[in-house]
Amino acid sequence: MISKIFLQVLGRPWLIEESQAHYWAGIAREIFITKSLDAVPNRDTRSNGFSFEFPRVNANGDQTAKGPVQLVRIEGPLMKYDSSAFLGMETLQQGIRAAANDDTVKSIILIIDSPGGTVDGTHNLAREIEKVKKPVVAFVNGYMCSAAYWIGSGAREIICDDANGGYNSTIGSIGTIAQWYDTKAADKKAGIKEIIVTASKSKRKTSYWDQIDKGVYDRLIKKLDNLNETFLSAIQKNRAGKLNLEREDVLEGDIYDGKDALKYGLIDKIADLPYAIDRSLKLARHMKPAF
Repeated sequence: MISKIFLQVLGRPWLIEESQAHYWAGIAREIFITKSLDAVPNRDTRSNGFSFEFPRVNANGDQTAKGPVQLVRIEGPLMKYDSSAFLGMETLQQGIRAAANDDTVKSIILIIDSPGGTVDGTHNLAREIEKVKKPVVAFVNGYMCSAAYWIGSGAREIICDDANGGYNSTIGSIGTIAQWYDTKAADKKAGIKEIIVTASKSKRKTSYWDQIDKGVYDRLIKKLDNLNETFLSAIQKNRAGKLNLEREDVLEGDIYDGKDALKYGLIDKIADLPYAIDRSLKLARHMKPAF
């Protein structure tokens, strides 16, 4: 499990809000040093497949196995695969696909509280949501930043929790970032020496990271720029006619509370979860049949 988390966290670009990037990079470093997952909260042991992780509710918001509204919680730092703390994007994708293909499900609510996550896995989950023929409503319950915003932007409407008038929420951080810790000085002090041997015909095997170690970031920035263009294009497509980029360029990576997010077109309304449930069912009733 530890090695699987490392593969997801280290050495890959992230779509994540900056303060959370620092926090989770610190946890990854702690795991590396202690060889323990104690720094990461454990998932609820009551979980038993989709029945608990993907609850259904009725029009009153009461949880029931045959409720017409499927809730999908998108929480914490998003990674492609499941971790000990949160569902991975592949699992979330399966849950959304199952709800989309279930005739008893009339609408889907994405309850989002995530600062973002890895680039890997985000595009596929976002496209899965965009393909759903039923109404999908995103409900911001804290953070909806970076990768989480990309994912939620594919919903028919985005509703921000009205707690404290929307000021509890953090929305945006639309951009791509790479972050790592340089531990060479600490390793040298501790007597740790890295040794790398390549095959005789693999002279450029480490050239990419050698450049980064020397502070030459041209190739990395080019990669981040290419990933970022895909990200920004998706946001502009999903929020076409709603974003007010002349008033505020929300695609540059800044974060906003609910009030400003509404002003600039990042969300559609500030309300509570019962409103989001009711709204999703109203959208379902007014949908035209698709063939």
